[in-house]
Amino acid sequence: MAMASVSEVRSLLTETTVPQDLIDDSLVGASALWLMSATAEMLAGDVVLCHPPIGPEEVRAVAHPLEGGGIRLTVAAHDRPGLLADTAAVLAAEALSVSAASAMTWNGSGIALHALTVAQAELTEGRWARLGARLQGLGRDDPPAFEFTPAGRAVVHSSPSAMGRCVVTVTAADQVGLLWAICRWFADQGLSIEAAHIGAEGGQVQDHFIVVGQPDTGALAAHLTGDSPSLPGLAIDVAGAVIGIGAGLVKRILPR
Repeated sequence: MAMASVSEVRSLLTETTVPQDLIDDSLVGASALWLMSATAEMLAGDVVLCHPPIGPEEVRAVAHPLEGGGIRLTVAAHDRPGLLADTAAVLAAEALSVSAASAMTWNGSGIALHALTVAQAELTEGRWARLGARLQGLGRDDPPAFEFTPAGRAVVHSSPSAMGRCVVTVTAADQVGLLWAICRWFADQGLSIEAAHIGAEGGQVQDHFIVVGQPDTGALAAHLTGDSPSLPGLAIDVAGAVIGIGAGLVKRILPR
């Protein structure tokens, strides 16, 4: 997928009711990871979800179908530690596999925007109603419990820290709950995810996170691999700079 440009997203947003100051704030600090995660049309639609202003405990979510199958679920809320982990836990509790995802946090407004692609799922009205209630509860309730059992060795790469941030890349066997396990570990270590780009292909995932702080990549690799002596996690520090710091909606799960 070609990387969307800021100018493309801005052009689409100017045709909406989103105020110009919100458009400017949303795009000035747009991460390259976020821009490469979806088409300009999809990203503009995600930003629209942030207007009018989101209440302190409000969670907004919408879903729409994708060509070739699957559903893209977008969640907008005020950022807090573990928000992406809790969103992933809601889907994992429903045994829904996340085949792709992106995350973007705007430090100025404190708003986090998560877009997750759910593939090959039977999403009945009842199931969506249950998901909607659980997502809405993210603003006030504990997330659903989920027990994660590693399915194989995980490899974790980290760039050197730059401006207090680093890019962490996780490669592991694809399984339900993996995104939750990664994001929950970051939150438990007191680390914030500023942006993310998650993708799966051929039974493997390669997830990229811009993390505020410097995580222990060896500990994360071991956590995602499990305690089997035959499957040691592998952590690698790599040289490189932090990347880019700085059809309509068909079902509204939660009201704006």
